[in-house]
Order: sequence, then C-alpha cells, then structure tokens
Amino acid sequence: MVNRNANRLLTMIEQLLQLAKVSISEKPVFFPVKTKLHIQNIVESFQPLAEKKRIEFTLETNEEAAINTTTDALEIVLGNLLSNAIKYTPIGGKISIASSISNNKVNISVKDTGSGLTEQQKKDIFNRFERLDLHQNIQGIGIGLSVVESLMSVNKGNIDIVSESGKGSTFTAVSYTHLTLPTICSVEI
Repeated sequence: MVNRNANRLLTMIEQLLQLAKVSISEKPVFFPVKTKLHIQNIVESFQPLAEKKRIEFTLETNEEAAINTTTDALEIVLGNLLSNAIKYTPIGGKISIASSISNNKVNISVKDTGSGLTEQQKKDIFNRFERLDLHQNIQGIGIGLSVVESLMSVNKGNIDIVSESGKGSTFTAVSYTHLTLPTICSVEI
C-alpha cells in the first residue's frame, strides 16, 4: 500500500511538473516518433490494471504511423487517457483503443463503457483540479486532462470527446501531423 501511494504521489508530481513545463513559453522541440510499437507498449503496461477490474481491454487498430512530437507527449497523453478510462469504467466494462491515419492526421482514441459525461461536464473536465461530483470517491486530483489538453495544444493537436451520460466516452487525440515513414526510418522509440 505504501508503494502504491508513493507511486501515485510521484505520478501527480510528474504531471504537475509537466503542466508547469508546458505552461512556460519556451519554443517546443519536436522529434519524429514511430507510433505503432510505442502505443502497443503503453497499452500493454495498462493491461494488468484493466485485468484487475475485469475490464475487457483491447487494442483494436494500431496503424503504422509516424508523428513529430515533444518528448514523452505520446506516453503522457495516452497514459492519462487510459488511466482515466480504467478509473471510470466499472468492473466488467470495456475499453478499446485505436490508432489510425485519416486526412494525413494520426487519431488515437480511447473508448470506454464508463459513466459518460454531460455537455457541461465535457467543458469542465479540462479545468485544472476539476473533479466531477459523481467522481469524488475515485482517487485523483484533476490535473490529468489539463495536462493532456496542454500537450495536445503544444503539439498542434486537440482532444475531442464524444460522450453521453450513462453510456461511456470516447476521447480522441487528433491532429498530430502524420510523417512519411521512410523519412524517419532510423528513429525508434
């Protein structure tokens, strides 16, 4: 229990530091990253948490793609989306992950069968330290989605939400510019 709580505190501190780093007006440095293996590894790292809640957890689509991104942005964005999906999906629920290319953009989506969101909640959840009333009994401090939104903005993208109260949510990180693979064939993450 001490180890779990220490890791939780470390994660919160890292997210606060990432949020502060994104807020500084430095010019971001971008690196080419192949996404397929990176996404697969991130998803696999969350598999034990999903299994613990008996959540059906699947990587449905993971197209070969490449993006220009800041350091650790892909891991932080997808990690936060997966962490939230697992937290807010009930025991026995479903979570599916997909990465695809459309209109020269890489779209990474996380779909869950959690409680879903109202239109007002969809606006509020990106506010720093915002916690929805119905989620007060779930651990967290409300900065994960603020970090996601900030990182997506720095990386010239955005985060889209499709959700209906009581029917789950789909969060999609959109608009990472897709690079042609031959131009970055030497880059591996």
